[in-house]
Amino acid sequence: MLYGAAAAVVAGVAIRGFWIEPRRVDRIAVSMPCPAGSAEPLRLLLFSDVGFRDVGRRERAVADAARSFDPDVVLVAGDFFDDRHALDDPAWAARGASFLATLPARAGRFIVPGEMEARRLEDLRATVEPSTTLLVNASRRIEAGGRCLELFGAHEPSDAPPWISRTEGGRTYVASRHAPGRPEHRLQYAGASAPGWAPREVTLAFQSATPHARLAIIVGGRRVDRHEGRADFRAGGAKSGFVPPDGVWCRARISFEPGDRGTRLRARFWEEGTPEPATWMIDTLDPTDRVGPSGSIALGGLWGEARYADLEVRGAGGEILLAETFDASWRSRWDSDSALERWLEETEGSPCARVVLTHNPDVVRQVRDLGALRPCVVLAGHTHGGQVRLPGVGALYSSTWIGRRFDRGRFDYEGVSLYITAGVSTSIVPIRLFDPPEVTLLTLGP
Repeated sequence: MLYGAAAAVVAGVAIRGFWIEPRRVDRIAVSMPCPAGSAEPLRLLLFSDVGFRDVGRRERAVADAARSFDPDVVLVAGDFFDDRHALDDPAWAARGASFLATLPARAGRFIVPGEMEARRLEDLRATVEPSTTLLVNASRRIEAGGRCLELFGAHEPSDAPPWISRTEGGRTYVASRHAPGRPEHRLQYAGASAPGWAPREVTLAFQSATPHARLAIIVGGRRVDRHEGRADFRAGGAKSGFVPPDGVWCRARISFEPGDRGTRLRARFWEEGTPEPATWMIDTLDPTDRVGPSGSIALGGLWGEARYADLEVRGAGGEILLAETFDASWRSRWDSDSALERWLEETEGSPCARVVLTHNPDVVRQVRDLGALRPCVVLAGHTHGGQVRLPGVGALYSSTWIGRRFDRGRFDYEGVSLYITAGVSTSIVPIRLFDPPEVTLLTLGP
């Protein structure tokens, strides 16, 4: 009797997870405050993770929802195509593009790439455009009957992350946010006078916040750095012998002296709270350079978090070219090469609704790092809602760095508004349990 009841429960769960829920697409309506340039609300249709192969039951449900919602804008948060091979078949790809083109949208359709699509960006662009616009770390201002939307399509793997700023113990510092597989994370001073600089001495505080983090000080193109494969600071092949202890604030003084025999680079390092050494730890001559470095300064980080503070740059006559404490306005003077950061700065104060569309919700961490430079909302997919969610527990797995708690729906992520759509299809295993597919209408209003 007990075994029979257990078998019936298992069978019921299997039928629901493998047959019933994956075949149904819920229509979700969400309203959130967000200025849209007028008192009239702005209507956004959001969906993701379709896994398009053909126009089947789920695709028809998406189209029906779009016609019912009558949106101003259609937003596709990545992984629309089944996998990268979908773009190899012209007929298959054309059917997907035609399907997108049928979705009603008064002010346009926009898509960002998912994981597989990101490997075929140009093929994806050629397939879906012009009826649907592909945004890869790019933006559009969209007008819809007196209302407006500032939309940024974020693709985290191909954009430099913003540098972060913190204040601890009365010291304000900037820190790199390097990710594995990325090139050196660099922050460049972008003041108007910097291209004409002739820097001759640099002093600053630095810290290797995580084990073996790489630190780099680049002055007019000349590097003094600590590589992840070597423990001490070096420059031009010269070794300093100074190994910065992890988590300890240290200081550096770097000097450049051009002359007839070349430019002499000298540097010394010491732990804060100890006397500055009287001798140079690096003393090297570049006979090919008789004029010395020129131009701006940059800070670099790799393989961990590098921190910098209290930066001062002096010129040939000892004049101060830059005294940087990284106060509240520092971002206006420095360039992290982050397209997301640049867009948020350029659109700050816009009367339009500012929305970030992305596939992976991990982008919300970068938005958080930017502090007050925040959009109305970050829209994402990728998680499939977890596919299997248990009452009282939530998603069993979400495939994100922000954690399985952020599975589907609306969240406040450390002050950043985040909405994650559960997607339309499944991934790896064709199951949906207590996690039906969805299409969402987001209404942004005053």
